[in-house]
Amino acid sequence: PHTETDALEQALRLHRQGAVMEAIGRYRALLQANPNNADALYYLATALYQQRQYDESQRLVAQALAINPRLARAHRLLGLLYERQGRMDQALASVDQAVACQPDLAEAYGTRGDMLTAIGRLQDALASYDRALALRPNSASDWCNRGTVLEIGRAHV
Repeated sequence: PHTETDALEQALRLHRQGAVMEAIGRYRALLQANPNNADALYYLATALYQQRQYDESQRLVAQALAINPRLARAHRLLGLLYERQGRMDQALASVDQAVACQPDLAEAYGTRGDMLTAIGRLQDALASYDRALALRPNSASDWCNRGTVLEIGRAHV
């Protein structure tokens, strides 16, 4: 790769193709050259989250946010990490921060809907899925999760 951007794109391509361990190596190499690359920190944190290395993932995502506090995807990932720890207030606050930073981040609305469903706030969850679907109308998971919320709601009537 000729530039840092090229190297990051190559690592991302590997990551998307499922070569997660190879991508992790590339992200780490990028960060050795530039420890302040917030995107590389975020993508490495994501890959480690996928590998269930939650502590290191959380440390790296916090580093990414220290460098770029407006990195919406990183706020969403931090929310997922808090959710894993059962810290739902912080999880929702992080996902809300993702939405505040990037109002068109459909994934954040879907994640928010999942979290709200888990704590029984069904109307709020529906509103989040509706927003996600307005941004990403072909999302099977958001449609499915929205339907699940409607089923849960019907069962509680």
